[in-house]
Amino acid sequence: MADQLGLNAYGYEAGGYPDGIPRWFVIKEIGSRLKARLEIWGWINHQRIKDPLS
Repeated sequence: MADQLGLNAYGYEAGGYPDGIPRWFVIKEIGSRLKARLEIWGWINHQRIKDPLS
């Protein structure tokens, strides 16, 4: 995208965790992905936020 806009941009790779992925992150990701799947399959109804101005 930067090339198309004629910009001179550089990217850097983000550093990872030196001891591997933390356990809390793996547990959070499993829960998030399971919830997303259940919403897609229709087992969980996605709650929409109502507009307070309407």
